[in-house]
Amino acid sequence: MRRLQQEDGRNVAEVRPVGASAKAAHQGSKSRRAPTEADREAFLASFGSWKGLVDVDQLKRDPKASRQMSRPAPKL
Repeated sequence: MRRLQQEDGRNVAEVRPVGASAKAAHQGSKSRRAPTEADREAFLASFGSWKGLVDVDQLKRDPKASRQMSRPAPKL
């Protein structure tokens, strides 16, 4: 099944289902290998790496303050 999108009587886009091979290729990209012991050690070693570099309280306040700002709606 395919569908044509038309504008002013001209075909501007064609929409059709993705083939099975494209779906299989996409699903394969989601596969993950099992973490190794080295992966686990590196993950655990990274804990606390931001300590002293980032003010955690400020990091929490910034998004909250941003959500409370009033701005004009963007023109689309």
